[in-house]
Amino acid sequence: MRRTLFGVTLAVALMAGAAFFGTRSSADPEAPASSAKPRTETPTPLCGSPTDRKGCPAGEDADEPLPPGVSVSAPGSAAPAASSDNGHELPAGKPWHIQGNLSEACTCSVPCTCNFGLSPSPQHFCHAIFSLDIQTGRYGDVSLDGLRLAAGNAAQGTVWYLDERATPAQDEAMRVIARTIDAKLVAYWKAVDPKTVEGPEFRLLGFQKARIVQEVGEKSNRLQIGDAGRFESDYLMGIDGKTPIVLENNWSWNIQHGIKGQTRKLTYRDSFGNRIDTASTNANQGRFDWSDQTPLYLR
Repeated sequence: MRRTLFGVTLAVALMAGAAFFGTRSSADPEAPASSAKPRTETPTPLCGSPTDRKGCPAGEDADEPLPPGVSVSAPGSAAPAASSDNGHELPAGKPWHIQGNLSEACTCSVPCTCNFGLSPSPQHFCHAIFSLDIQTGRYGDVSLDGLRLAAGNAAQGTVWYLDERATPAQDEAMRVIARTIDAKLVAYWKAVDPKTVEGPEFRLLGFQKARIVQEVGEKSNRLQIGDAGRFESDYLMGIDGKTPIVLENNWSWNIQHGIKGQTRKLTYRDSFGNRIDTASTNANQGRFDWSDQTPLYLR
Protein backbone atom coordinates (compact mmCIF):
# COMPACT_ATOMS: atom_id res chain seq x y z
CA MET A 1 0.00 0.00 0.00
CA ARG A 2 2.75 2.41 0.96
CA ARG A 3 4.72 1.41 -2.12
CA THR A 4 1.63 2.05 -4.31
CA LEU A 5 0.92 5.44 -2.67
CA PHE A 6 4.55 6.41 -3.09
CA GLY A 7 4.46 5.41 -6.73
CA VAL A 8 1.33 7.40 -7.40
CA THR A 9 2.76 10.43 -5.63
CA LEU A 10 6.03 10.20 -7.56
CA ALA A 11 4.18 9.90 -10.86
CA VAL A 12 2.06 12.94 -10.15
CA ALA A 13 5.15 14.93 -9.19
CA LEU A 14 6.99 13.95 -12.36
CA MET A 15 3.97 14.85 -14.52
CA ALA A 16 3.64 18.26 -12.85
CA GLY A 17 7.35 18.96 -13.34
CA ALA A 18 7.19 18.01 -17.01
CA ALA A 19 4.17 20.25 -17.55
CA PHE A 20 5.96 23.22 -15.88
CA PHE A 21 9.14 22.93 -17.94
CA GLY A 22 7.20 22.22 -21.12
CA THR A 23 5.07 25.33 -20.68
CA ARG A 24 8.11 27.55 -19.89
CA SER A 25 10.08 26.16 -22.81
CA SER A 26 7.31 26.83 -25.30
CA ALA A 27 6.76 30.36 -24.01
CA ASP A 28 10.41 31.49 -23.85
CA PRO A 29 12.92 28.97 -25.16
CA GLU A 30 15.80 31.48 -24.90
CA ALA A 31 14.91 32.84 -21.47
CA PRO A 32 17.76 33.00 -18.95
CA ALA A 33 17.49 31.70 -15.44
CA SER A 34 16.09 35.04 -14.31
CA SER A 35 13.83 36.99 -16.68
CA ALA A 36 13.62 40.11 -14.45
CA LYS A 37 15.16 43.14 -16.16
CA PRO A 38 16.39 46.28 -14.36
CA ARG A 39 14.06 49.24 -14.85
CA THR A 40 15.64 52.14 -16.66
CA GLU A 41 14.27 55.69 -16.30
CA THR A 42 15.05 58.67 -18.46
CA PRO A 43 16.43 61.35 -16.13
CA THR A 44 14.63 64.68 -16.11
CA PRO A 45 16.88 67.31 -17.74
CA LEU A 46 17.99 70.11 -15.50
CA CYS A 47 16.34 73.47 -16.03
CA GLY A 48 18.33 75.79 -18.22
CA SER A 49 18.95 79.49 -17.80
CA PRO A 50 16.07 81.98 -17.78
CA THR A 51 16.54 82.42 -21.52
CA ASP A 52 16.99 78.71 -22.27
CA ARG A 53 14.39 76.75 -20.31
CA LYS A 54 14.32 73.56 -22.38
CA GLY A 55 13.62 70.49 -20.30
CA CYS A 56 12.20 72.32 -17.31
CA PRO A 57 9.49 70.30 -15.51
CA ALA A 58 6.11 72.00 -15.48
CA GLY A 59 5.55 73.86 -12.26
CA GLU A 60 9.24 74.56 -11.55
CA ASP A 61 10.75 76.81 -14.19
CA ALA A 62 8.86 75.82 -17.30
CA ASP A 63 8.47 78.15 -20.23
CA GLU A 64 6.41 81.13 -19.16
CA PRO A 65 4.95 83.74 -21.47
CA LEU A 66 7.05 86.87 -21.31
CA PRO A 67 5.39 90.13 -20.37
CA PRO A 68 3.93 92.09 -23.29
CA GLY A 69 6.54 94.13 -25.09
CA VAL A 70 9.53 91.99 -24.13
CA SER A 71 11.92 90.83 -26.83
CA VAL A 72 14.65 88.43 -25.79
CA SER A 73 18.22 88.16 -27.00
CA ALA A 74 19.34 84.78 -25.71
CA PRO A 75 23.03 84.22 -25.09
CA GLY A 76 24.69 83.26 -28.35
CA SER A 77 21.74 84.25 -30.51
CA ALA A 78 21.65 87.05 -33.02
CA ALA A 79 20.09 90.17 -31.59
CA PRO A 80 18.00 92.50 -33.74
CA ALA A 81 19.93 95.52 -35.03
CA ALA A 82 23.24 93.88 -34.11
CA SER A 83 25.84 92.63 -36.55
CA SER A 84 27.29 89.67 -34.63
CA ASP A 85 26.14 86.61 -32.75
CA ASN A 86 26.95 87.98 -29.31
CA GLY A 87 24.58 90.96 -29.57
CA HIS A 88 27.21 93.42 -28.29
CA GLU A 89 28.41 94.97 -31.54
CA LEU A 90 27.78 98.64 -32.28
CA PRO A 91 24.46 98.87 -34.11
CA ALA A 92 24.15 100.58 -37.45
CA GLY A 93 22.21 103.78 -36.92
CA LYS A 94 21.94 107.51 -37.35
CA PRO A 95 23.82 110.19 -35.39
CA TRP A 96 22.22 110.96 -32.04
CA HIS A 97 22.65 113.32 -29.09
CA ILE A 98 20.80 113.31 -25.75
CA GLN A 99 21.02 115.51 -22.64
CA GLY A 100 19.26 115.37 -19.30
CA ASN A 101 19.23 113.85 -15.81
CA LEU A 102 20.52 110.43 -14.79
CA SER A 103 19.11 108.80 -11.64
CA GLU A 104 20.74 105.58 -10.41
CA ALA A 105 20.90 103.33 -7.36
CA CYS A 106 22.94 100.19 -6.75
CA THR A 107 23.55 97.45 -4.20
CA CYS A 108 26.84 98.86 -2.91
CA SER A 109 27.28 100.61 0.41
CA VAL A 110 27.47 104.40 0.57
CA PRO A 111 29.48 105.64 -1.18
CA CYS A 112 29.72 103.08 -3.97
CA THR A 113 33.40 102.13 -4.16
CA CYS A 114 32.97 101.44 -7.89
CA ASN A 115 32.49 105.18 -8.37
CA PHE A 116 36.12 105.59 -7.26
CA GLY A 117 37.59 102.82 -9.40
CA LEU A 118 37.62 100.21 -6.62
CA SER A 119 35.94 96.81 -6.29
CA PRO A 120 32.26 96.60 -5.23
CA SER A 121 31.53 96.68 -1.51
CA PRO A 122 30.40 94.95 0.65
CA GLN A 123 29.46 92.22 -1.90
CA HIS A 124 31.57 91.10 -4.85
CA PHE A 125 28.94 92.53 -7.23
CA CYS A 126 27.29 95.86 -8.01
CA HIS A 127 23.75 95.51 -9.38
CA ALA A 128 21.74 98.58 -10.27
CA ILE A 129 18.76 100.25 -11.88
CA PHE A 130 18.92 103.63 -13.58
CA SER A 131 17.05 105.96 -15.89
CA LEU A 132 17.90 108.68 -18.39
CA ASP A 133 15.43 111.56 -18.37
CA ILE A 134 16.04 112.94 -21.87
CA GLN A 135 15.24 116.63 -21.67
CA THR A 136 16.56 117.34 -25.15
CA GLY A 137 17.55 114.72 -27.69
CA ARG A 138 17.55 113.73 -31.32
CA TYR A 139 18.19 110.55 -33.27
CA GLY A 140 18.64 111.67 -36.84
CA ASP A 141 15.48 113.66 -37.51
CA VAL A 142 13.54 112.01 -34.66
CA SER A 143 12.98 114.13 -31.55
CA LEU A 144 13.40 112.38 -28.20
CA ASP A 145 12.56 115.37 -26.00
CA GLY A 146 10.78 114.43 -22.79
CA LEU A 147 11.23 110.65 -23.10
CA ARG A 148 12.93 108.29 -20.63
CA LEU A 149 15.15 105.27 -21.15
CA ALA A 150 15.81 102.98 -18.16
CA ALA A 151 17.56 99.70 -17.38
CA GLY A 152 17.83 97.05 -14.69
CA ASN A 153 20.96 94.95 -14.28
CA ALA A 154 21.58 92.06 -11.87
CA ALA A 155 23.03 88.54 -11.84
CA GLN A 156 21.28 87.34 -15.01
CA GLY A 157 21.95 90.34 -17.23
CA THR A 158 20.31 93.58 -18.35
CA VAL A 159 16.80 94.46 -19.43
CA TRP A 160 16.20 97.85 -21.06
CA TYR A 161 12.92 99.69 -20.54
CA LEU A 162 11.56 102.01 -23.22
CA ASP A 163 9.19 104.85 -22.43
CA GLU A 164 5.65 103.65 -23.10
CA ARG A 165 4.84 107.04 -24.65
CA ALA A 166 7.37 106.56 -27.45
CA THR A 167 6.21 106.36 -31.07
CA PRO A 168 7.54 103.46 -33.21
CA ALA A 169 10.25 105.75 -34.60
CA GLN A 170 11.26 106.91 -31.11
CA ASP A 171 11.13 103.32 -29.87
CA GLU A 172 13.60 102.24 -32.54
CA ALA A 173 15.84 105.22 -31.80
CA MET A 174 16.06 104.37 -28.10
CA ARG A 175 16.85 100.73 -28.92
CA VAL A 176 19.81 101.86 -31.01
CA ILE A 177 20.98 104.18 -28.22
CA ALA A 178 20.66 101.40 -25.63
CA ARG A 179 22.61 98.98 -27.82
CA THR A 180 25.32 101.58 -28.37
CA ILE A 181 25.68 102.09 -24.60
CA ASP A 182 25.80 98.33 -24.10
CA ALA A 183 28.33 97.74 -26.90
CA LYS A 184 30.80 100.33 -25.60
CA LEU A 185 30.47 99.03 -22.03
CA VAL A 186 31.23 95.46 -23.11
CA ALA A 187 34.06 96.57 -25.40
CA TYR A 188 35.71 98.41 -22.50
CA TRP A 189 35.65 95.41 -20.14
CA LYS A 190 36.62 93.00 -22.92
CA ALA A 191 39.75 95.06 -23.47
CA VAL A 192 40.54 94.87 -19.75
CA ASP A 193 39.98 91.09 -19.55
CA PRO A 194 38.01 89.08 -22.16
CA LYS A 195 36.88 86.61 -19.50
CA THR A 196 35.07 89.37 -17.63
CA VAL A 197 32.34 89.73 -20.25
CA GLU A 198 31.65 85.99 -20.29
CA GLY A 199 29.68 86.35 -17.06
CA PRO A 200 25.88 86.25 -17.27
CA GLU A 201 25.55 89.77 -15.87
CA PHE A 202 26.79 91.08 -19.23
CA ARG A 203 23.96 89.46 -21.18
CA LEU A 204 21.58 91.77 -23.02
CA LEU A 205 18.26 90.11 -22.19
CA GLY A 206 15.88 92.32 -24.15
CA PHE A 207 13.58 95.34 -24.20
CA GLN A 208 10.25 96.12 -22.59
CA LYS A 209 7.85 99.04 -22.74
CA ALA A 210 7.14 100.62 -19.37
CA ARG A 211 5.81 103.67 -17.61
CA ILE A 212 8.95 105.32 -16.24
CA VAL A 213 8.59 107.89 -13.45
CA GLN A 214 11.77 109.82 -12.64
CA GLU A 215 11.68 112.67 -10.15
CA VAL A 216 14.62 114.88 -9.19
CA GLY A 217 14.25 117.14 -6.17
CA GLU A 218 16.45 119.47 -4.15
CA LYS A 219 17.08 116.89 -1.41
CA SER A 220 16.00 113.58 -2.89
CA ASN A 221 15.27 111.64 -6.08
CA ARG A 222 12.96 108.81 -7.06
CA LEU A 223 12.66 106.27 -9.89
CA GLN A 224 9.85 103.86 -10.75
CA ILE A 225 10.19 101.49 -13.73
CA GLY A 226 6.72 100.09 -14.31
CA ASP A 227 6.17 97.15 -11.96
CA ALA A 228 9.77 95.97 -12.33
CA GLY A 229 11.69 98.18 -9.93
CA ARG A 230 11.99 101.37 -7.97
CA PHE A 231 14.10 103.34 -5.55
CA GLU A 232 13.87 106.47 -3.44
CA SER A 233 16.96 108.14 -2.05
CA ASP A 234 17.93 111.09 0.12
CA TYR A 235 20.94 113.20 -0.86
CA LEU A 236 23.91 113.21 1.49
CA MET A 237 24.56 116.69 2.84
CA GLY A 238 27.99 118.26 3.18
CA ILE A 239 29.62 120.09 6.07
CA ASP A 240 27.20 123.02 5.84
CA GLY A 241 24.24 120.69 6.39
CA LYS A 242 22.42 122.29 3.48
CA THR A 243 24.24 121.45 0.24
CA PRO A 244 24.45 117.90 -1.17
CA ILE A 245 27.82 116.19 -1.50
CA VAL A 246 28.88 116.24 -5.14
CA LEU A 247 31.33 113.96 -6.93
CA GLU A 248 32.89 115.24 -10.13
CA ASN A 249 34.58 112.96 -12.66
CA ASN A 250 32.81 109.83 -11.38
CA TRP A 251 34.82 106.72 -12.35
CA SER A 252 31.71 104.62 -13.18
CA TRP A 253 29.26 107.07 -14.71
CA ASN A 254 29.93 109.70 -17.35
CA ILE A 255 27.94 112.40 -15.59
CA GLN A 256 28.55 115.93 -14.36
CA HIS A 257 27.80 117.28 -10.90
CA GLY A 258 27.02 113.83 -9.48
CA ILE A 259 25.11 114.12 -6.22
CA LYS A 260 25.63 111.29 -3.73
CA GLY A 261 22.59 109.76 -2.07
CA GLN A 262 21.43 106.92 0.17
CA THR A 263 18.45 104.79 -0.74
CA ARG A 264 15.46 104.35 1.49
CA LYS A 265 14.51 101.30 -0.56
CA LEU A 266 15.79 99.64 -3.75
CA THR A 267 13.91 96.79 -5.42
CA TYR A 268 13.99 95.16 -8.83
CA ARG A 269 12.53 91.96 -10.28
CA ASP A 270 12.14 90.69 -13.84
CA SER A 271 11.07 87.54 -15.67
CA PHE A 272 14.66 86.43 -16.22
CA GLY A 273 15.44 85.74 -12.58
CA ASN A 274 17.03 89.08 -11.66
CA ARG A 275 16.27 90.10 -8.08
CA ILE A 276 17.27 93.12 -5.98
CA ASP A 277 15.75 93.89 -2.58
CA THR A 278 17.79 96.12 -0.32
CA ALA A 279 17.96 99.50 1.44
CA SER A 280 20.43 102.11 2.70
CA THR A 281 22.63 101.65 -0.37
CA ASN A 282 24.33 104.04 -2.79
CA ALA A 283 22.49 106.39 -5.16
CA ASN A 284 23.64 108.89 -7.80
CA GLN A 285 21.99 111.91 -9.36
CA GLY A 286 23.73 113.78 -12.17
CA ARG A 287 23.62 115.41 -15.57
CA PHE A 288 24.50 113.53 -18.76
CA ASP A 289 25.42 114.82 -22.21
CA TRP A 290 25.90 111.83 -24.51
CA SER A 291 26.08 111.22 -28.24
CA ASP A 292 26.97 108.37 -30.58
CA GLN A 293 30.53 109.79 -30.51
CA THR A 294 30.92 109.60 -26.72
CA PRO A 295 33.75 107.12 -25.99
CA LEU A 296 32.21 105.65 -22.84
CA TYR A 297 28.92 106.19 -21.00
CA LEU A 298 29.45 103.95 -17.98
CA ARG A 299 31.70 101.14 -16.78
